[in-house]
Amino acid sequence: MQLRQPACLELAGQALHEAELSDTPLGLIASLESQLRRMEEEVDGHRTGGSRMHCTAAQLQQSLATGFQHSERLAKLRKQQAVLNEELQASQGDSMAVTEAVVAE
Repeated sequence: MQLRQPACLELAGQALHEAELSDTPLGLIASLESQLRRMEEEVDGHRTGGSRMHCTAAQLQQSLATGFQHSERLAKLRKQQAVLNEELQASQGDSMAVTEAVVAE
């Protein structure tokens, strides 16, 4: 018994599509129709993905145009943080001075 390699049909364009060929005309037609359905599904998937990306890009551009909505509050909180950091550094300096005085006695 001799094993035959299945014949393949390659449709080359921007992508390569393969369809396994059958020994019967009906099998060949079914295989080609199946490949065409897969190609249509891929195209639909790419369209959907492209639409989604377009929508996301528009939302991101709008966000960039409006800016950060809490920028004023952030600026106030950063000022408060700077004051607290200065107070903390000053209090650490005082405790170091006290520690040095105790050690010197």
